[in-house]
Amino acid sequence: PRRKSVRTDRKCLVCGGVTRVAHMNMDVCRACSVFYRRSKGKSYICRSNTGKCPIGEECRKCRFDRLDRMVAQNASVIDESDEVPEEYPSNK
Repeated sequence: PRRKSVRTDRKCLVCGGVTRVAHMNMDVCRACSVFYRRSKGKSYICRSNTGKCPIGEECRKCRFDRLDRMVAQNASVIDESDEVPEEYPSNK
């Protein structure tokens, strides 16, 4: 018998979108996870010139900076191929 997993929607802490599984061992959606990995080494300019754009705004600089701070705070960031905490449902 197949085990049913209950998927709980979580809010991405970076863009406000919905995520159902752990990415980078945090409540971050897949889009933000991929954006972060592709943006390393790139330089962006804040759209509002404040460096404090609200969550959900289309400012790449603030989005990247938010992710970078979260990664720094969560020093135990793991690759998606590694073990995921039990509180997150299986992606299978």
